[in-house]
Amino acid sequence: MLRDERHGGAVFAGARRPGSVSEPAGEGVSWADDFLVDRDPDGWSRPEGFPAAFTPHAVFFQRHGGRVVPNGLEVVLASAGRKPQQAQMRDGYVKRRAGRASPVLLIVGYPSTAPKPPVPATGRPHPGGTRLAVCGPVGDSPAVLSGVDVAQVERVADCALGEPDSHAAVRMLQKVLVGLDAPDHARLEVGLRNVGLLASQELRAGLPQRDDWTEAVRAGRPLLALRGRRLAEGLGFRVEQHANHVHLLMVNGHSRAAAVFCHDDEPFDAPARRFDGITPVSLALAHADAHGAATPGPLNNVKGGRRRMRVGRLRRLPLRPRRRRHRGGLRHLRPSGAVG
Repeated sequence: MLRDERHGGAVFAGARRPGSVSEPAGEGVSWADDFLVDRDPDGWSRPEGFPAAFTPHAVFFQRHGGRVVPNGLEVVLASAGRKPQQAQMRDGYVKRRAGRASPVLLIVGYPSTAPKPPVPATGRPHPGGTRLAVCGPVGDSPAVLSGVDVAQVERVADCALGEPDSHAAVRMLQKVLVGLDAPDHARLEVGLRNVGLLASQELRAGLPQRDDWTEAVRAGRPLLALRGRRLAEGLGFRVEQHANHVHLLMVNGHSRAAAVFCHDDEPFDAPARRFDGITPVSLALAHADAHGAATPGPLNNVKGGRRRMRVGRLRRLPLRPRRRRHRGGLRHLRPSGAVG
C-alpha cells in the first residue's frame, strides 16, 4: 500500500508501482515505475487546478536517518502525452506546492522523437524516447527545463533526496540544474560541475574526440552506481588505512593520493567535530604532504557517504603534479596504472 504521508489517505495498492494513480496496476510499465527504485514512493492525488494534461505518478519525500525531513524536498512525478508548455509546468508546480514551505521538484515525462538515451549503469533500460521536463524547487516562477534525459535527472533527484535538510537539497539542485539553461554548444552534462579541473570547452568538445573515449565511457558507466570506498577502488586505486579517518590510494605499490570519506552531512570544506575541528580536505592535504610529497600525481579528497556519493563531490587537488600546457588549459597526468 502506498500512502501520501503529507496529505493522508491510501492512494493505490499493488505488488508493483502502477503507472499512475488513475490507472489500474498491470497496464504496462511507464518510465516512472523504474525511477528511483531504491527509494520508497508515496502516492499523491491531483490537487484542485492541477493541469489536466498531466497524469500523476509517485512522489518521493526527502528522508534523513530513516525519517521524513520536516519541510523537506518533494520530488513529484507525472506524465504527459506531449512536451509540456512552460506555463503548464509552473502551474503544476504552484498547485502541488500550495504555498507550503517544502521545496518541490516537479518532473513530467513525455514522449520524444530524440534518439534513445544510453542504458544507465544499473542496467535498467529506460523506455526509449522518453524525455523529462523539470520545474522547481523554490520560488514563485522557477525555471522550466525540457528535453532532459531520464537517467540523468534520476541521479540528480536521488542525490538531492539524500541531503540532510531542505536547504542543502535546494542548494544542490540549484547548482546542478543551472547548467541546463545554457545553450547546447555551452552545456555540460547535468550533474557535472567543472571546478578547477580542465577548460569546459575541453570537456565538451575535446574529450569526445579522443581515440579511447568510447572505451572510457563503456568502462566508466558501471562506476556510476559505486559510492565511497568502492568508487575509489573502481577507479583503479587500492585503498589502505593510513591514519584515523585517512586512507591512502595506492597504484602499483606507490601512494598516489589521500582520501577522507565523509558522512552525508559533513561538507568537505568546513570544520567537523569528527576531524577535531579541521576540514576534511585540510586533513587529507596534511597527510598527503607528509606521506606522499615525493610522489608526483593528483590528490583526491573523495566525498562520499556510508550509502551515497553525492553529485560533484569527487575533488582533484594538485600535489606537486607534473603538468604540461595544451590548448584546453592545464592537464593533470593520470597516475600510471590508474583507471579513470
